[in-house]
Amino acid sequence: MVPNQFTSFRNADFNKCYFELPTAVRKMTVEAYRKFCDDPYQSGLRFKKLKNSDDLYSVRLNRSYRAVGVVADAEIIWFWIGTKQAFEKIF
Repeated sequence: MVPNQFTSFRNADFNKCYFELPTAVRKMTVEAYRKFCDDPYQSGLRFKKLKNSDDLYSVRLNRSYRAVGVVADAEIIWFWIGTKQAFEKIF
């Protein structure tokens, strides 16, 4: 069962992807993270488990960007962020 609240971490891979994003998208990411901390299941975030995975989840930053993390108990470690197009190719 997935908890209603998470302790959230970013790993080095996520940070590398994050700092390669345009400034406007980085700002959007911070806002989405605040929303996620308040309520991971806000409809705009579309937090959901990835198909064919037991522990990988994605969140929608906007129509064009996604972030992916691995969930274990009440923790999520974000390890990837990028375009929806890249997301669809990788995941």
